[in-house]
Amino acid sequence: MKKLSFFLIFIIFFIPLWSVSGKKVIKNNKIRLKVAIFRGDSAVLSSPAGLIISCPKEKSKITVKNINVVSISFKEGKLFLEDKEIHGSILFKSKSKNKIKLGDDLYRGDIEIRPEEDNMVVINEVPLEEYLFSVVGGEIYPSWPEEVLKAQAVAARTYAVFQYKKNRYKTYHLESSVDSQRYMGVAGENKKIKKAVLATKGLVMTYRNDLIQAFFHSTCGGKTEDVSALWSSSNLPYLKSKICNYCRNAKNYNWQFSLTRSDMEKILSKDDNFKGNLRSLKVTALTRTGRVRELTFRISNSDKKMNVSIFRRWIGHDKIKSTFFKVHLKKGKFIFKGHGSGHGVGLCQEGAKTLALKKKRYDKILKFYYSGIKIKRYFL
Repeated sequence: MKKLSFFLIFIIFFIPLWSVSGKKVIKNNKIRLKVAIFRGDSAVLSSPAGLIISCPKEKSKITVKNINVVSISFKEGKLFLEDKEIHGSILFKSKSKNKIKLGDDLYRGDIEIRPEEDNMVVINEVPLEEYLFSVVGGEIYPSWPEEVLKAQAVAARTYAVFQYKKNRYKTYHLESSVDSQRYMGVAGENKKIKKAVLATKGLVMTYRNDLIQAFFHSTCGGKTEDVSALWSSSNLPYLKSKICNYCRNAKNYNWQFSLTRSDMEKILSKDDNFKGNLRSLKVTALTRTGRVRELTFRISNSDKKMNVSIFRRWIGHDKIKSTFFKVHLKKGKFIFKGHGSGHGVGLCQEGAKTLALKKKRYDKILKFYYSGIKIKRYFL
């Protein structure tokens, strides 16, 4: 009996401290993400409770007249706190664990400001789950069914922890834009989102005991994309293409965009290699799923090739909504007809919404889009 009691105590107190890969994990409340939320040459921080300011590289104590509101500027490669030059970074904490305002935007956690080569970067250091309160609402509609909100919470948490581990020794771990995940601080929070985050607290997706790269997008347009089509060096079994018949009612399942020949020439002229008389535009390479990989422009008397990702960036992701399109020239206009919105890899959010409406649980939704994964409480 004593042996059994000892065994149970061991299971309860020691096993949860280890990850599925056998390595000691970091407790969830210990993970503090660093998110780059602003770049520029000036910023104003405030907190009604008052700010605690520290500058690690300054030998003397830093004092300011008003500790509720302070201004920081970047001039000629140097940081200034009010009118005092600061060497290195500046750290800001709110008294009484209150929130901090950057301009009019409110953030949980702490703020760090660091000089960069051309400007300063403002970094919000925030606990993982509190980061998710904002980020899930920034990536999906809070009005959607609860199970899809939970699925998005698990995907966003998995993505964030993966980036945390990857960039752990860098200045920050994530951007606040869609380059990482859309993070808006307290403004992005919502009661339904908080409920979904807390209901899935600590849950992440793994494949063969490793965190997955949890990519997601708005609308796949009928089938998701193989990750190797976007990043040729990636061969991730859980991110293979699959048929998705669940986003057909989405706003961007079908889309169309047109551009005159002269307007296209103006856009292309930003690169000297593409200047000249545009005679034709053709799709000359496709991925295995039928998405566009490469375009060829007939300019004057020569052919110029362009990767589709560059083309979308030049025209605008809001215009060419995905790489799943065809193009033809009609009456002096290039007509683009396509399906879906986003890169197409991983979770299709519109498809996930439909599955949730069909009473599918969040774990079933995730396992549909990420093949062979497991969902585990990776952190306490």
